Amino acid sequence: MIDATFADRVFFCNSGAEANEAALKLARKFAHDRYGSHKSGIVAFKNAFHGRTLFTVSAGGQPACSQDFAPLPADIRHAAYNDINSASALIDDSTCAVIVEPIQGEGGVVPASNAFLQGLRELCNRHNALLIFDESTNRRRAHRGTVCLYALRRDA
Repeated sequence: MIDATFADRVFFCNSGAEANEAALKLARKFAHDRYGSHKSGIVAFKNAFHGRTLFTVSAGGQPACSQDFAPLPADIRHAAYNDINSASALIDDSTCAVIVEPIQGEGGVVPASNAFLQGLRELCNRHNALLIFDESTNRRRAHRGTVCLYALRRDA
């Protein structure tokens, strides 16, 4: 399995929600271990869908889906999708991860622009944050995921 992926480890999950939950938790753990507990921020995008667990519904950026479950996990901020200036305003040295769908499904099947995803990669590199691509719903559109169509390196 490892030989067929970009990663040097594999973590099997039962669902996309479970995979995203694990990616977000592992990002926080990685940042905590490497940089300290102050680096726990997650930047996600409005109208996204990452699953139905408490953590993933909070990252989803759809208040109607999460508002009744307060208190929600802390330090999750939402930028406008496909707007690098909006994301740039939120990504800083306290950000441990950015989670994005290369093609946003619940937001209306909207593909991210190459410039937007490249900009996220650069911001994550600058601020030592992990870039998580949620391809739970669109992985089947391209071998090894839609992200390969953008020629980008993801962290999870």
